[in-house]
Amino acid sequence: MKKKHVALIISLVFVGIAVLLAIGAYLYYAREFQDHFFKGTIINGMDVSGMTVDEVEQLIEENADRSYNLTVSFRGGDTETITADDINYRYESNGSVQDIKDQQDPKAWIKGFFHPETKDVQVPMVYDSNLLDEKIASFPELMKENMTAPTDAYMDFKDTKFVVMPETEGTLLNAEKAANLIREAVASHETSLNIEEADPDIYYAPQIRSDNKKLNEEVSTLNAYTGASITYDLPGEDTQVLDGSVLKNWLVRGDDGTYIKDEEIWNTNIANYVAAMAEKVDTIGTQKYFPATGIGDVLVTCWTYGYQINQEEEIAQLTEELNNGTVTERKPIYNYWETSEPDVNNGFGDTYIEIDCSRQHLWAYQDGEVAFETDIISGAMTKNRATPSGAFMFTTKESPSELVGRNANGTVAYRTTVTYFMAFDSKAIGIHDAVWQPAFGGTMYQDGYGSHGCVNVSYSAAETLYNMITFDEPVVVYY
Repeated sequence: MKKKHVALIISLVFVGIAVLLAIGAYLYYAREFQDHFFKGTIINGMDVSGMTVDEVEQLIEENADRSYNLTVSFRGGDTETITADDINYRYESNGSVQDIKDQQDPKAWIKGFFHPETKDVQVPMVYDSNLLDEKIASFPELMKENMTAPTDAYMDFKDTKFVVMPETEGTLLNAEKAANLIREAVASHETSLNIEEADPDIYYAPQIRSDNKKLNEEVSTLNAYTGASITYDLPGEDTQVLDGSVLKNWLVRGDDGTYIKDEEIWNTNIANYVAAMAEKVDTIGTQKYFPATGIGDVLVTCWTYGYQINQEEEIAQLTEELNNGTVTERKPIYNYWETSEPDVNNGFGDTYIEIDCSRQHLWAYQDGEVAFETDIISGAMTKNRATPSGAFMFTTKESPSELVGRNANGTVAYRTTVTYFMAFDSKAIGIHDAVWQPAFGGTMYQDGYGSHGCVNVSYSAAETLYNMITFDEPVVVYY
């Protein structure tokens, strides 16, 4: 019993000692963590576990060694940098580290020791705000004279059609808002700042963008008006194109800036365009030189051999093509035209009929060579019977044909049937056989044998010519 009693006493003594030791340890560390930070404490990115306030402040000051800088990014890739030296960036003790330490409960050191929780805090650095403002004011991106304003999407005419030209974003921003964002970034110890990401509305934006419904609808409408392209094949190597580059000028711009198609103005422009083209092309009624056989150039008037646009029909066809958005290449619609290129025998070509009423002779040229020639009798040299001079084209061939002559009052003067008739001045004047004539050539046309205007030839000559001529060759008559 005595042994048992002694053992119990010894055990109680040890327990008491252990309790005293535990209490002592607890009190020791409770006292220790009154001045030291718990495990897991991070200040300004540095692990300060177990350190005193003075040690932490010294560590912060040592690490705030001018290494700080803030990179500011602007639209377009431009960047500016603010360094610690620029703003005298530094640490000054202001009690904030002590406040962080005072927020921990020393009596809860066991939890903080064995089950630490990370506590990441930031103590403020100090800098010269005036220096910061001066630095911000030096940024060229914040100077108005360096900013470009945004532009709206708009409609323009490129090549042959209207297109939507995209908007431009520009670099015009709210400089005061940008300055405040920079100030906030420095105050928060940020090392990078993208101005546009921080405030998507800081840059002034275009009011009209390329996906604007009204703008795109207007472009589609205008291209429907101006989508046609008519390439005119004009005499010689000349071409003339009527496409959107011309048609756009026929539209009328309204007070709201949009284009409209005024039918009256549109149709007037079509008529004016055809008239201007006719003025450029037409040669009917004009004079030009013909290389006469044996005597050189003679001046002749182009009556039915030459160019004359049928303006009424051309206007009608062009109107339809423009309405349908037609793209084509064609010749204008002509009343009369030349069958040769302008540089071939001055436009008369190398296949034609030549008649000299003074020499009373006819030459039939084919491929530049005289294929046939004969004497003639032309019209009597009176007011109503002289053979008309000028450049003509054959209009009809008839075999046989009844010729009807009329008096000045319109009554029938004669009726004569010929075997071969080749009209060149409308349907009234032409070349035909005249078997009643006793001979041809010389001065017979002045000696009472002159015709009523037609060119008389022998039966065989008429037959030969009838089989030679086509409707696309000119007849040139001169004195």
